[in-house]
Amino acid sequence: MLKFEIVSSRVVEGVDNEKKFVAYMLQARQHSGESEIYDREPANVERRYTHFLELYNGLKKDYPVLMSNTPFPRKMLMGNFGPTLISSRCEAFESLLTLLANESCLRDSPAALAFFQDVELNEAKRLISEDKFDQALSVLETSFKLLSK
Repeated sequence: MLKFEIVSSRVVEGVDNEKKFVAYMLQARQHSGESEIYDREPANVERRYTHFLELYNGLKKDYPVLMSNTPFPRKMLMGNFGPTLISSRCEAFESLLTLLANESCLRDSPAALAFFQDVELNEAKRLISEDKFDQALSVLETSFKLLSK
């Protein structure tokens, strides 16, 4: 069984006109009902609130009935970096990902595929264009590891 967990979060200072944001470390691993340590090599990727929002909106558009009882935290104009808000968002993100893990149609949806691979693919393309092939390979390996869960 696939399990997702937000294992940490961090505030990232913006660079080049980008605003400060929270990055959430998402861990994906396989586990059996008997043991939580079934998967010794979990996949870890960082995602922002906007990535989770795009996932939620895509799933809600394509599967409105399945998503009808799944709430999503609102975008905040102020106070985005408080520990209480970050903690409640982590819980909401984990609930969304648990639903996704339990429903194969959601897991195989275009929104889920974009959520799980687009960040790394775009980063790999950027690194390749800069001739940083070893770094691009590492990013692609992480993406493959996540997608193969």
